[in-house]
Amino acid sequence: MRTQLLAAFVAALTISLTGATAASATTFHSSPSSTRAQAPCTAEAPCKLSFALGQAFDGDDVPLTPGTYDHSAGDPLEVRPGVVVHGVAGAARPLIEQGAAYRDCAGCTVLELGGDAVLRDVDVRQVEGGGAVEAVGESIIERSALRGRGAALVFNSSPTAATPGGVRNVVAVAEDGVAILSRRGGPTRYLENVTAIGRGTYGVGISVRSSAATDDTVDAVNTIARGDAFDGQAYAEPSAGINDVATLKLRYSNFRPAKLEKLESDPAWSNAQIETWDNNVQGDPQFAGANDFHVAQTSPVVDKGRASGLNGTLDLDGRARTFGAKPDIGAYEWHPPVVEPEGPAPGGGGTGGGGSGGADTGDTGTQPEQPRDPEQPRDPRLDPVPLLPGLTVARQTVTVKKNVAALKVECPAAASGGCNGTLTLLSGKVKVGSARFSVAPGKRGVVKVKLAKAARKLIARKRKLKATATVTDTTAAITLKLPSRKR
Repeated sequence: MRTQLLAAFVAALTISLTGATAASATTFHSSPSSTRAQAPCTAEAPCKLSFALGQAFDGDDVPLTPGTYDHSAGDPLEVRPGVVVHGVAGAARPLIEQGAAYRDCAGCTVLELGGDAVLRDVDVRQVEGGGAVEAVGESIIERSALRGRGAALVFNSSPTAATPGGVRNVVAVAEDGVAILSRRGGPTRYLENVTAIGRGTYGVGISVRSSAATDDTVDAVNTIARGDAFDGQAYAEPSAGINDVATLKLRYSNFRPAKLEKLESDPAWSNAQIETWDNNVQGDPQFAGANDFHVAQTSPVVDKGRASGLNGTLDLDGRARTFGAKPDIGAYEWHPPVVEPEGPAPGGGGTGGGGSGGADTGDTGTQPEQPRDPEQPRDPRLDPVPLLPGLTVARQTVTVKKNVAALKVECPAAASGGCNGTLTLLSGKVKVGSARFSVAPGKRGVVKVKLAKAARKLIARKRKLKATATVTDTTAAITLKLPSRKR
């Protein structure tokens, strides 16, 4: 009897604790300008980011208000297992940025994601250091732009039996190194609809590395991989044994076969493998710019992705993931520009006479209907896309400082998905420069445009330059000037 009572008590206590854990899930709001370090962290009284993350445990939610979060502390920001850090799909993504290197941790990243942690609709950038984000195989990263110097995303060790997460609809850029580095073992790391760009002498798009007693596998689907040295790499480090295999799988992806590298720890062993047999696409992906990884309509990656898997319903811009027969390869889905329906020709009346538009001849008879061409099949990719309010750029005079022009802009409150795109400055036929922007609805911002070499020469002559700012189909007159000379 005593044993039965004890068992019942333990069962009741377990249920009670389980319910308490579920009920204790908490939301910790954060904003870029907040210095608050006291719970509760509400939407009305948000906390600073480091405090909000420090309070969040498994099951908790950390929503970030759009803006730039300047992380200048001595250690990386830690996201505990099971915590969700996110912005809002389709709106301006918050940016966590580390502008200066850590004092005592040159190889550290900005953000460290624990098992089952989620990063969604948040960008991370590191100017100097070990990379933007460090994660494990169970982590989930979705709709994020990650940019670092030595690396953008680093996968580190985790239990092989753990449930794998995934990385999808992500741009990863390493300015001088490996965009996505997977090492030290764990479950298969899944990439889907990822654009991985590795720049510099040793730049690699995706690198998979095995070592002593650890296998490592990356399965990349619908992925664009580009590296100045190699697009993809499988590397069995010198300590790796014959069964410690580094495997990179590229499926429904875009890369250059001549830019793949396999390095075995011993020439007699096959412990570095790259699989490329499944529906891959060759050719230039036709990026919109050096730092703009949207693709052109004529890109070979359009409509060439796998339709099933992790790719979700939205691309990195928060727009429909599949537009056409199949999803595109890469982080962005191609969408057509807005097509405005043509109105009647000026002076046209349909059934009236006098087709030349001259004086009324008095002929009121109805003209016979002309034969029409057969109706052509409709191309669903060219259906008009609803026009939403876009970024507003007013006429302004801007002082150029350190070859950068900071233009004041505003995003209308009616732009429910925020204002995202590229602002271009032209002076006649000379391109002054361009810059990507992301501004939240109803907010003002600044777009910083770095002047091209030709524009710097022009403005240096008369210390002033007339230019036109263009955003989609909106233009504004801009006067650029250099600072007054000191006497």
